[in-house]
Amino acid sequence: MNTRRLGRTLTRGLTLASWFCMGVLVACDQSNTGNMTVDMTSSPQDMTSPQDLTSLPDMATPNTFNGCDTALFQDRTAAAAIRTVSFGGSGFVYSPKCILIAAGQSVTFSGAFASHPLRPGVGGNATAGSPNNPITATSTGTTAMFAFPTAGTYPYNCQLHDGSGMNGVVRVQ
Repeated sequence: MNTRRLGRTLTRGLTLASWFCMGVLVACDQSNTGNMTVDMTSSPQDMTSPQDLTSLPDMATPNTFNGCDTALFQDRTAAAAIRTVSFGGSGFVYSPKCILIAAGQSVTFSGAFASHPLRPGVGGNATAGSPNNPITATSTGTTAMFAFPTAGTYPYNCQLHDGSGMNGVVRVQ
């Protein structure tokens, strides 16, 4: 094989490899679970969409927000159940992180909001999850109670430590 032909073959190979890599990068979706999903049907326009990808459920498990899938929800629907989400005691976690309640019930958040400001949603997107999330941004005090009148999935997170996994979901049935 002559040098000129070898150069053309290498150039074509590198161009194809570059396009393949760009396609993979364009098609990757990184959710806040740290999982990566590749969809080779995506196009370059997908990356320029104005939609905030954090408003979408975790792509590894449809209808999952903040790492809470169906198996992780702690059922607190019983009338006598304790519906308190505690935080700030040991690490950047809410306990329980994923809580299931009935429509019309309330959840109390307990911890130092000055150190762990609570906000609704996923990441900086307060509208992720079901519409009309009753959780409001709270940055003072040590307890806040929120009533959940309608069924839905209501994610929340710590404004300062969401990247460390300090987030969760209230699911209302």
